[in-house]
Amino acid sequence: MSKLTLSIKPNTAPKELSGWYMFNTWLQKILGETVHLQFYDDFDRQREAMRNGDIDVIYTGPFDASLLVRDLGFKALVKPVGQNDEASLVCSAESSIQSFDDLKPGIRIDTIDDPTLEMIATMLVEAADIDHQNSQWAHSSSQVISARQVISGKADLAILFERDYNALSGIVKDQLRNVLTSQISVIHPVLAVAPSLADKADMLTEAMCKMKQSPADATIVDAMAIEEFAPIQQEEIEFMIDLMDTLK
Repeated sequence: MSKLTLSIKPNTAPKELSGWYMFNTWLQKILGETVHLQFYDDFDRQREAMRNGDIDVIYTGPFDASLLVRDLGFKALVKPVGQNDEASLVCSAESSIQSFDDLKPGIRIDTIDDPTLEMIATMLVEAADIDHQNSQWAHSSSQVISARQVISGKADLAILFERDYNALSGIVKDQLRNVLTSQISVIHPVLAVAPSLADKADMLTEAMCKMKQSPADATIVDAMAIEEFAPIQQEEIEFMIDLMDTLK
């Protein structure tokens, strides 16, 4: 059997990795081929692997959709239901920042190394005349650590994915204030396959969208912290790519 490579977002939460290992095994059974789950240290190394043809199946954020679909010929198959990528700007509950109008150049911003999140955040704070040149930006290894940075006073503003902010424990959220959350609504992660798997795209899409119907497969999806998969229409992915290219 030939060997295929599956890759996922470099900043995937550790608690979700077991689900992706199970998905990798499921994918091997569906495709009838050996699949290796490959991790990359950051998005730059992952993009290099994409361009080198080292990835056959990928689950990644919308930032790289244009590269995948338009430049490399990947086909976007499915999206996670209910996981639009929105950014929440949060500060300490004890901060003097009460609203977006209080944001000024020179503030200390902490976030994770995720191109989609940082792109949305850059767009949001631009309205407050804040950019990477007139403010201090730092990257933490996780969104929980970013939240702790503002709670401890080491940063003035943390930028988190809205879904991850909502998932924080009550104890942590009580120490934070949500200053602003984006409302883009139409950008989300995608799972896509390389041109070499185009003939299996429909079969794989159907199988993934039916995973919640099987108790065993539903366990896999739950472990990946995904409600379920839904198919992506061509016009939908094209619209998302156009929007992302506009925002970049």
